[in-house]
Amino acid sequence: YAVASMNYSLSDQAKFPVPILQVKAAVRFLRMHAEEYQLDERNLFLYGNSAGGYLVLMAGYTDEREPFFDTPRPGQEGVSSSVSAIADIYGVTQLAHNREMILSTGLEPKYFSDDIRSSEGFFMGFDTRTCPDLIAGASPLTYARKGCPPTLVQHGRKDRTVSVKQSYDLVQKLLSVNEGKVEWAYFDELDHSDPFFKSAENTRRILDFYDRWIVR
Repeated sequence: YAVASMNYSLSDQAKFPVPILQVKAAVRFLRMHAEEYQLDERNLFLYGNSAGGYLVLMAGYTDEREPFFDTPRPGQEGVSSSVSAIADIYGVTQLAHNREMILSTGLEPKYFSDDIRSSEGFFMGFDTRTCPDLIAGASPLTYARKGCPPTLVQHGRKDRTVSVKQSYDLVQKLLSVNEGKVEWAYFDELDHSDPFFKSAENTRRILDFYDRWIVR
């Protein structure tokens, strides 16, 4: 595997949907320069954890059916941003009610704000509890459907930053709509950003998942 680490604008630099479009632009760039970098453009995979998990899900799940998310940069017109599979590691799948979800699992949220001061509210620019339709349109769960890239989901059940229920909901929806092209692992004792997720053991698990979806 060749690895390209994508940069993207943080919420104090740009709001929704800019980072999603940046990830798609990066995928298109790699596809356009595949020969130069000796890449197999048939096999591009996405990996992201936490906010990165959110971005790779949104980039991988939205396509030409959502023009709002599929506007190529100049010079990238006609270049696909599609990917072969996605690894979502404790990513955000819904941009509202995360604090309530954490409390419902018996944990104390690490961050107490649940309005525009929350990370989701800061990203969107408003209190995410007040505009459910807009929030649904910005959440990966909405776009989980038949034809989505195969997805690996990992999450710790002691996560006090992004509720494990976010991953539960995504997996259940993918099982019902995407022909079972989803794998998952929940870890009983792990909190957000536990070093295990980036360990050699877990990296091997992720690469094994990618291996199963390589186009040969």
